[in-house]
Amino acid sequence: MEQTYKVTYAIDYLDTDPTIKYFDCFEEAQEWLQEEVSNRVQWTVDHSPYSINQEELDHIQETEYSLVEFSDAVDDIVKWFQHFTKMKYQEIIDHVA
Repeated sequence: MEQTYKVTYAIDYLDTDPTIKYFDCFEEAQEWLQEEVSNRVQWTVDHSPYSINQEELDHIQETEYSLVEFSDAVDDIVKWFQHFTKMKYQEIIDHVA
């Protein structure tokens, strides 16, 4: 079974419906995440009524990265497959592998 990556990116710490993306390649996931963080940081800078210094910019970027969760998507895929097939977890893993 190939590795699949799940990236969960919340708007804030209380976000109940974060953006969830799946990637077959770690580099693609990382690239997407860097672009999203960059876009959100730029939006914050563009909409700030004050000028932002480098220390504040670093803090904004750090906060954005703290809203991200990187994980293995195998459990999500298995749950989805179980929903439609009634197979057991190990049967699915063996079948896909």
